[in-house]
Amino acid sequence: MAWKTNRSTRSIAQMRSIQLKLPFWGITIGIGIFLTAGLEVFGFPPILASGVAIPLTIVSSLFIWLQLGSMLKQIETGGFKVLDLDSFE
Repeated sequence: MAWKTNRSTRSIAQMRSIQLKLPFWGITIGIGIFLTAGLEVFGFPPILASGVAIPLTIVSSLFIWLQLGSMLKQIETGGFKVLDLDSFE
């Protein structure tokens, strides 16, 4: 990551470009399909399976996106040592 080596003035939180969004949405869509198919395997009709899996996927991905933004802000202010869980005693 270019920011890590040269510490540019551009904030990490603003680096949410296509490089970050495209894989995130690809994974989100994959999880939604996986949950839908998993519910269908257990006998749920496709409409009900989609009706349960899609909102669950959207809410989960929203929480993950917000957590990712929070972690990027922490890295920007304190560096990668902020995320080191082994340093807590």
